[in-house]
Order: sequence, then structure tokens, then C-alpha cells
Amino acid sequence: MADLYLELRSQKTIFVQGKEYPANFYGDGYFYDWKMTGLLPTALTVNASPGEGSIDILIRATTTITISGSIYPGFTAPINISISSGGIYGVETVTTVTTSSNGEFSMSFVPTSVGVYTIEASFPGNNRYEASSAGMLVNARYNFATLIAVLAIIGTIVVSAFYFSRTSRMGMQAIGLNENLLIS
Repeated sequence: MADLYLELRSQKTIFVQGKEYPANFYGDGYFYDWKMTGLLPTALTVNASPGEGSIDILIRATTTITISGSIYPGFTAPINISISSGGIYGVETVTTVTTSSNGEFSMSFVPTSVGVYTIEASFPGNNRYEASSAGMLVNARYNFATLIAVLAIIGTIVVSAFYFSRTSRMGMQAIGLNENLLIS
């Protein structure tokens, strides 16, 4: 037992999750306790679903994107979410969400213009855990589905009107009516 005590007392570091931390040893020969002087590492993840948003070109309806992620190890923590878009009208939104007790977080985001959005999640660290961050890109593009549907409807109306106009004239001529009578 005395050999173990001397060996532990000579240690100046401790390994936690594969990382070496400075440590101080306190013991009375029978009870051993390590007091870590470093911070524990954290790992942050961030995801977006769907991975691409769309803005309808005609009615300006947009896709709602859910931003979610987690911090490891799982604990309740404030996570800063920064959403920024590039370009001339680039905007940045920063908000803070709080993780659940198992370290998970989620929020919604609606793109306001087309372009690439940078999403960054960051944990500032605290007296026990190191800071960490994660990021990803989300593309918002125009959706032409409504415009195409409206153009198809207009095309159908124009073709139907043209067809009706042609068949009506031919029918009037067949019974000997002058098409100028339609104008008056």
C-alpha cells in the first residue's frame, strides 16, 4: 500500500477521455483523492433539417429549418447559435438556447433570402468544461413550383380561348353569319 501511495503522490497529471490534465494529489496514506486543475473537454455537434431551404419565387413562402445538436458529455448548458448569410444584404442572428439535461438542443430558423447561411453553435465553457463549437452551411434557393403551376394554368386558358375563338368563327361561317357581328 505504501508503494502505491508513493507512486500516486509522484503523479503530476491524470488522463481523462484520452487527454492529459494537470492534477494535484491529496491523500493520507489510506484514502486517495485526485483534484483536477484542468477543464474537461467537450464536443459539440450541430445539424440542420432539411439540409436545404427554399423560398417560393411567387408567394415568398419559405421552408422552416430545424437546427439541432448536442454537447458531449451531456449536461445542461447555454449554447450560442449564430446564423449569418453572406452577400450584400447579409444578416446575422445570434440567440442562446439551453440544452436539456442530456445535452440536446433544438430551434427553428426561417431563411429570409436566397443564399448560403453559416450556422455556428458554440459553448463558451465554464468552471468545469472547456469551450467548444461546431458549424455547418445551409443553402436557401428559390422554388419555382408555384410560378410554373400558374404559368401552366395561364397557358391552358390562352390555348382554350384560342381554340374556342377558332371553332366559333368556323361554326358561324358554316351557318352564314358574319364574324363582325360578334364585335358589335
